[in-house]
Amino acid sequence: MSEEASLVGAYGAPGSKVVRSKERSSHHVPALDGLRGCAFLMVFVLHTTDVFEGHYPYVERIISAGHLGVDLFFCLSGYLITRILFSAKGSSNYFSNFYMRRSLRIFPLYYAFVTGFYVLVFRLNIFGLGHDKLMHDAFDFRWLWFYGANIRIAMTGKFMSAMFNHFWTLSVEEHFYLFWPLLVFLLSTRRLLAAAIVIVVGALTLRTVLCLAGYPLAAMMCFTPCRVDAFAVAGAIGVAQLLPWRKNAAEEFARVATFPCLALGVGLFYADGIWRYTLGLSLATFGFSCLIMRASLPGRLNRCLSNVALRIVGKYSYALYVFHVPILRIFLKTIPISRLSGQTHSAVLAVLLEMLVVGVLSGAAAFLSWNLLERHFLAMKEFFPEPSSARPT
Repeated sequence: MSEEASLVGAYGAPGSKVVRSKERSSHHVPALDGLRGCAFLMVFVLHTTDVFEGHYPYVERIISAGHLGVDLFFCLSGYLITRILFSAKGSSNYFSNFYMRRSLRIFPLYYAFVTGFYVLVFRLNIFGLGHDKLMHDAFDFRWLWFYGANIRIAMTGKFMSAMFNHFWTLSVEEHFYLFWPLLVFLLSTRRLLAAAIVIVVGALTLRTVLCLAGYPLAAMMCFTPCRVDAFAVAGAIGVAQLLPWRKNAAEEFARVATFPCLALGVGLFYADGIWRYTLGLSLATFGFSCLIMRASLPGRLNRCLSNVALRIVGKYSYALYVFHVPILRIFLKTIPISRLSGQTHSAVLAVLLEMLVVGVLSGAAAFLSWNLLERHFLAMKEFFPEPSSARPT
């Protein structure tokens, strides 16, 4: 949701210099912005149609695949961030520049929201929550200050307040940013790819063990070690695409494997049971990773995902993701869907109207966030430029 929207140019021979930052900017891939927009729309449709629950089972089944939008976000982060880190290997400011650039992208909006939410809800209690509810939510909310929402969910086996429950995904991403740069820095290319395989197998094994042991689904879905395989497999594919001796083979493999992996992954996701969040999730993330590589290449898919509307959604996807859930909950608290259904004489029309209103308000909030806050911090990235050279090993 908060990834860099550019790609690093391909390497020449091993040990050669990589293109300079101004040249790298020309390798921005608009289609990946569009793909990020698709990921958000999957999540948005899922969240805004949960009021259908119990009424339209077949529609619910189709829409439930929106859960995989989060995994597409994770794969995009793994692919792009790994390529950026790989290009920076060998630079003296590898860690400092990466973490400063990430902080400027992520922290301003995140902590502005968390601080504002704390003041409005827990200090001023604008929603008039009862004492017990307020105390319960306030305890869960404390975990957001240090990106621990997913840890809290994993510990309790229960999701948190609907207003900020979706922040677990941002916690998983932040944990990835903490440990992955160290692996990329310390390991040779071959060992990095081997480490990615170990992480993928380990995450799948852990999910399977937790499923068989009867652990709550919420714990398995949100625990970082269970979800980090999406970042690892996408990162490995992104690195393979940068290596001249593997690039063609990797791209050809992606062309062949994308849709079979996605079809199998989604099929197992719909199968429910143990397959849904074990092998099904692994195949889906592998398919998404191949899809990202294919989207970065010239062709019909690239052109479709370069659609202006999708790219705009992708540009604002971080703020859209942050704001859309609380706006949705406020809307439903103000105008319950049952009342809206009665006024429109149609449950379907009521949900469509709800989606329209929440979408417009979320877009307005994201636009204001970008122009009043985010872009001013992003301008400071010029003080922490991406390295102009790297030495892949």
